[in-house]
Amino acid sequence: MSGYFFELPPLERLRDIIAGLTPYEKSIVKRELLKGYDECVFDIIACLPSDIAYLIFGRLDPLTLNECFQVSRLWRLHARSNVVVDCVVEAAGHTCRLPDPSKSGLEQLHLLNSRDWRWLHCRPVVSKAIPIFESLSDLIVSGSWVAASYGRHLRAWRIDDSVRLAFSVREYSAKSLAICPLGAHLAYAGYLRKVSVYELATGEELFSMQPAVDTVDQVDIYGEVVALRKRNNTVDIYNWKENRRLGRITGQEEICDIKLCLGKWLLAVTREWTMHLYQTDGMLRYSLSLLSYMCGRFPQRGRRLKLLANDAAIRVFLFDSDARIALTIDAQRMRLVRLSVRYEQESRVLDAHFMRSLSMNDGRFVYLKNGGQRAELEFPRPNSLFDEHADGTGMPLAAIDDDTAVLGFSNQCITLLGFRKA
Repeated sequence: MSGYFFELPPLERLRDIIAGLTPYEKSIVKRELLKGYDECVFDIIACLPSDIAYLIFGRLDPLTLNECFQVSRLWRLHARSNVVVDCVVEAAGHTCRLPDPSKSGLEQLHLLNSRDWRWLHCRPVVSKAIPIFESLSDLIVSGSWVAASYGRHLRAWRIDDSVRLAFSVREYSAKSLAICPLGAHLAYAGYLRKVSVYELATGEELFSMQPAVDTVDQVDIYGEVVALRKRNNTVDIYNWKENRRLGRITGQEEICDIKLCLGKWLLAVTREWTMHLYQTDGMLRYSLSLLSYMCGRFPQRGRRLKLLANDAAIRVFLFDSDARIALTIDAQRMRLVRLSVRYEQESRVLDAHFMRSLSMNDGRFVYLKNGGQRAELEFPRPNSLFDEHADGTGMPLAAIDDDTAVLGFSNQCITLLGFRKA
């Protein structure tokens, strides 16, 4: 170095050296300088390229991302980027709609934080145990409606400021129940091959049919469309108001779960975790294999397929005990837009809805997980509910969505919880 360099003040000499370093060399210098201060903590995010930092922040839940805003200016810069915020908002999911395109990403993130804060702190506005003395065959929740089939009873409850019984009818045990996302109708498929559609507000039976031979294993409803998954590996799709069949799907693989989408699409998942998207007339439009992401075959029991949709995109959520997949399909071009996978060590996931899950630990405690956060739920009569089934042989039926969690044991009770912001 020239003599002029050594004549500069120390601070100017340091700036001259740093200016000649590459970005990688600067990160090494910064790391080594931080090692000399016990009170300093090494910031690995500061040493990573921006695209890698975006991938890390994009896998967080809304509450955790909000906490990252407060760590440092650099973290805030990365965490508030459009790439990260859009990814987190999309992965979180909504009950009734996809994220509102009229709102900015940060506005949507604020709304999600308010919702997830409510879930995290689990403050119930409604908590009611409904005693049952018969075998519980199915339990479902959607929005402000809960429906259950036990013994010869088919009942639906409305949850607002209180829990009130909307209707009760005499029916044989249900193999499958489905509540229309629009909140008006309940579909029922019984063990004696009967399929019915009821009006939730009054309990009036609006549609009824009995397939000639094939037993119906699952039913789903959206608006005027109802889908029946039969034991012979076919799916029949009807317009129940017109009592007219729209189409039939015959799968090459065993179909295990179905879900209607906007009344014009049907998603089906096979035992080998292959997802098919059909039109309601039975035409196949898109297929995707997910077996490499999931840890085993489709379980024998339980709904593992959830979705949200609008005319532009379809958000699909699939889960088993170890893995959860959230993916987005472009509804116009019929192509995969985004896919994310989360692996968790949950031995007994009862039900999950995007980033929220209801799980059971050792047959005694029920936990609500929201992203990376976990809170223990205190259900009424916890000892009599869980101690009797501590060996895990009697797993409860459970359902969860954005605002309600429901848990039920046969011959015990059905417990409903709603939540509000803390």
